[in-house]
Amino acid sequence: MNTLQVGGFAGGMSVADTDDATLDQMLDLNYHSAFFMARAVLPHMRRQGGGRILAVASRQAAEPGAMVGAYSASKAALVALVRTIALENKDRGISANTVLPGTMDTPANRAAGPPTRRPIRCSGCSRRRWQRCWCTWHRMPARR
Repeated sequence: MNTLQVGGFAGGMSVADTDDATLDQMLDLNYHSAFFMARAVLPHMRRQGGGRILAVASRQAAEPGAMVGAYSASKAALVALVRTIALENKDRGISANTVLPGTMDTPANRAAGPPTRRPIRCSGCSRRRWQRCWCTWHRMPARR
């Protein structure tokens, strides 16, 4: 199994304010490193008749937020890369998957400060949630 888990984060800049160096850094850390790793291991996996690739992306790839354009785009590119690898190798015993974890409690995230959004209360179960409520009978109302 090959785990593609090299990455980095640069946030706090709008797309208009993101410089080339920051964009290149995000693409290098979150996309190019995974591409090069996959390109290196796929021939070996094909020769041995199978293998597993697991990439760690981010929830930002599917639900990007403001001020993280370079990061979100690099993680979305990673998701597309892994889907492509899966499709190209499905008949060779090689599977490729991506996990999209949400925000983790890390020293870096704590130093960045509290979330800018407030949780909303689910009308069905009264639990407070940051995004969707996965109650069986309803969905949370859309944010405005």
